[in-house]
Order: sequence, then C-alpha cells, then structure tokens
Amino acid sequence: MLHHQLHRKTLANGIVAIAVNNPSTDIMAARLFFRAGSRYDTIAGTGHLMATVMTKGTSRQSSMEIAERVESIGASLGTESTTDYFLVSLKTISADFGEMLKLTSEIVRDPSFPEHEVELEKRLTLQSIRSQREQPFSIAFAELRSAMYADHPYALSTLGTEASVETLTREELQRYHRTHLRPDNLIVTLVGCIDPEQAIAQFEASFGDWQRPSQPILHPVLPRLTPRPHRVGFAQETQQSIVMLGYLAPSVLPIDASDLPIGETDPRNNLAACLAAAVTPDDSARFSSNGLDHDVPSDYAALKLLNTYLGNGLSSRLFVELRENVALPMMFRRSIPPASKLRSL
Repeated sequence: MLHHQLHRKTLANGIVAIAVNNPSTDIMAARLFFRAGSRYDTIAGTGHLMATVMTKGTSRQSSMEIAERVESIGASLGTESTTDYFLVSLKTISADFGEMLKLTSEIVRDPSFPEHEVELEKRLTLQSIRSQREQPFSIAFAELRSAMYADHPYALSTLGTEASVETLTREELQRYHRTHLRPDNLIVTLVGCIDPEQAIAQFEASFGDWQRPSQPILHPVLPRLTPRPHRVGFAQETQQSIVMLGYLAPSVLPIDASDLPIGETDPRNNLAACLAAAVTPDDSARFSSNGLDHDVPSDYAALKLLNTYLGNGLSSRLFVELRENVALPMMFRRSIPPASKLRSL
C-alpha cells in the first residue's frame, strides 16, 4: 500500500494547510475546501450561483482581466459548490504557483459579484434546471433524492429550484460569502513538485494576512437522516425504463464531526486527510499526517471497495451480469460519494 507523507500546518488565522510532495511532474495543484455547499444554503442554489459568479470580477480586476491572467500562463482556476463543501481549485507549473496563489487569494477574499454577471448566471442556472426536467435520468434521480432525504438539504439539487433561484440577489451572495468563506473555515491541500514546507510558505504569503471574523461560525440545524423504505414510481412517454435503488450509507467521518470547528485536535483531521486524497494518486483508506495515521471509517472504506467491485467499469460484476449475461440495461451507474453526513449508494 502506498503512503503519502502529509505535512500539516494550522496558520495563525485558522487555515489548515496540508501539503504533499509529488516530484514526478513540474505541476502544482491546490484545492481550497470551505465548509459550505448546498446544505448550508438558506436559499437553495446560493452556493452554486456564487461559484459561477465568483471568478467574474474583484474590486480591482474584471472578469476579462482575470481570464487573461490565467490563460496567459496556461493555468486553470475554477470554483464549485457541492452538497458538503465549497471548492476553489487551481493548477499551474511550479514557477507560476506563487502568482496564481495571489490571484486566487484576491478572488476568494474580494469578489465583486457584478450585477450583470449575477443576472446572466441566474438565467443559465434556470435553463439548466428546466433542461433537467426533460431528461428521464435526471427526473428519476431527483425523485430518488427527494424520497430518501425528505426535508434534508440533500433532497435538493445543488442548482436549487426555479422558485429559489428567482429570488437570489447579489446581496444574498455577498452575505453567503461573508458567512462561510473565512480563513477559520478552510482546509487547503497543496500537491506538486515543490517541497511541502515551501508550498505552505507560499500559500501563507498570500493567505496568511486574511483575518478571521470575530463572529463564530454558523452551523445549520439539520434534520436527522433515518431510513424510510418505500417505492416511488411514475410514468413517462419514453421507450426506456429507469430503475434506481438508494440506501443510506456510512459517512466519511467516524463520528458526526462535520459541525465541529476546524482545529489541531478535533476529529475533522480525518476529513482533512480524506480531502487531501482528492489531489493525490493514492486511493488507499489510510493517510499519514505529521507521523499520525488517520483512518477512514472501515464501513465507508468497505463500501467504496464493494462499489468498485460491483459497478466500476465494463468488467464489474453488475455490468457483466445485467448487460452481458442478461442483456437488460443499456447503461449502468453506481456511486457512493464522500460526504460528512449519511449518503446514498
């Protein structure tokens, strides 16, 4: 089993930085994980809309200027809102890593959310929501999600609903940004050919002066997820049938620690290690940080292995049995996404 030595440092402002050396290529990658995402939305779709607009300008640079800076050095910079975290990611050659970190810091800390960009992205999001209602697979997945999660935020798409997106404003994005994008709510992973201590030092040069707010971090009060076995079905005028089975599955955390502060001694060290795995080539269930091992819960790790055996690729058990031997489905998918709460398989 491969091991990657994780170098971990908590900055004075509360940011948890994790660095891994990968000398195989002259590339540096960074991922900034904020404890945000759709389960923190007070209005469904807020995180997603903020992700689409966040790189469209700061108080000092326009959307075009930002795009030109990124493209001029052949780098990549993106944002994404998932159910459990808000992600800012970048990749560039090591020589430009410091410059990209400065640009990322400006975007993360000082987005301007131009009004015309907000309205444009709202229209595009509404188009995506309406388009999903015309796709049988998307309809089935939305029904499954709603049936499993009921009044929990997991029941809704990260896009939100037509009604909720219509109400979103620039002011709501600014409020969401102030509330959740703060240094003491951030874990960053740095992977590449630069020495880990040097990589953390470069990151600290751009983010170390970011002051944490005096207000405490807000945590949503969410309903507890409990199994409610039942069947949902509906008819459509289509030649294909879609069957989905969903089960509540273990969390990526050993305990329900997703709402605890990020710190040196709290159980979210496990989450930090798991997040680091997203940018390292090792897909094992154990990671080393400062000489301490952090285990992904055994049930979650076992289900990931089972998930791969059953449905990962053309040689998987379910694909062979259902497609090759019985000739039933034209398409087969399975997933067990990492999450801080119970998720579906």
